[in-house]
Amino acid sequence: MASFSTPQGYTRTDAASTPRTRTGLSAEGARAKSAPEDPLVEALLQQELSLDDWATYEVEDDASLQRSASARSTSSEPTGNDLTIDVDLAEGEGAIVLIEKDEEYTWVLNPDLTSTPKKRTRGTTDATRSTVQFRVPIEGPGTRSGARGRGGFLPKRLVSFVFKFAARVTAKYAMKVMERHIQPGLVVLSPQRLAKDPPDALFDAEQWTALPNPASLTLPKGRAPKVLLFVHGTFSSTAGSFGALGQTTWGRAVLTEAAKNYDLILGFDHKTMSEDPMDNALLLERGLRSIAWDPKRPAVFDAVAFSRGGLVLRSLIERVLPGTTLPLSFKSGILVGATNGGTYLAEPDNWKTFVDFYTNLVQGAAKFLSFIGVAAGPTGILAGLVRALGSFVKYLAIVAVEERAIPGLAAMEPGGEFVTMLNRDNDGQPTPRELAYYAITSDFEYRSSTTRKSGLSE
Repeated sequence: MASFSTPQGYTRTDAASTPRTRTGLSAEGARAKSAPEDPLVEALLQQELSLDDWATYEVEDDASLQRSASARSTSSEPTGNDLTIDVDLAEGEGAIVLIEKDEEYTWVLNPDLTSTPKKRTRGTTDATRSTVQFRVPIEGPGTRSGARGRGGFLPKRLVSFVFKFAARVTAKYAMKVMERHIQPGLVVLSPQRLAKDPPDALFDAEQWTALPNPASLTLPKGRAPKVLLFVHGTFSSTAGSFGALGQTTWGRAVLTEAAKNYDLILGFDHKTMSEDPMDNALLLERGLRSIAWDPKRPAVFDAVAFSRGGLVLRSLIERVLPGTTLPLSFKSGILVGATNGGTYLAEPDNWKTFVDFYTNLVQGAAKFLSFIGVAAGPTGILAGLVRALGSFVKYLAIVAVEERAIPGLAAMEPGGEFVTMLNRDNDGQPTPRELAYYAITSDFEYRSSTTRKSGLSE
């Protein structure tokens, strides 16, 4: 288990509690099992991360917190009162820390100190172990406490989660290895035209299933099939980006009408880090090619793409399909928050900000789901939203800055090679008369308690 310091002005509220033990669980395992319920943490545990330990702190009282804040505000140097976490690691293990400060999340991905590895003999096996120390600045949002330190407000409540993972991987293959749990391919939301209101399965993202045999799909006879395609965004999946549609009245109305008006509703799951959008588009084309289309009656597609999915969809329509003989065409594409011009969050210097931003975005989604009465557990929508997030934070923790190379993010750099190529005209791509694009755009600047002037906009 990890060793935590207690910052001045705070009380560790979980220290006195005794973890409930279960048969077959070690002390560390029992400790992890007693952690507070957090849907985000539960979802991350599905991504080859293990919860090693955790700690919760609350302010003793406003007066003590104010004294701590005053001491910080009069010192230009660190006071040594930040939260420190010492983690014991076996050979080949890595560790990362997720911090919650008054419901705002941030990742601590790199330790400040690492001890000299020592060999410990256990039975007949020598195990090399080391200790790493994470130092967490206490300043955070904490506006309710009213106590201000050198760097900002001091939070009233802190929760720290320590995760461990296998770190035996080289930089060159790190992202591919860490995304190996993602199974790309077509996903079926509604397999055929429905004459009546769709069953509840259409509204339940956990029942949207992979399509192992596309040739088995039933298509209409004697006319061109109408198909609706969903393409998800960064870190996510079809269920993650679009599953919430089935949880609201208006979203169910959209899915109901779609099931009535389309013969087939498909999603496309793909890797968003280790592959660029063109790689994804080529895989999507292969999946579509495996469906038994009638060459005399080409299928007519409409599509909805979210975030980075817009680049995948456009790569398919504008670059891949013009060079094929697939009997299908796209009539319209709805691009929701698509990164058509790139995003500064995709630049390597901003990856840490990106991962913090996305983590808080997911946590907001979990709160929304809870508010409307949907259990935000480790499966379904929330798990889909963070499907590649665990891989990304592990990558940032083990790969040196100068070695980092992620094709999926490089494709979204503003002015980068990929978006420049995609935004040039291409011979054979559909004309505005043949294909209509519709855009739902966003204009925001990401700010947090730790990044008050980020200069990052989407």
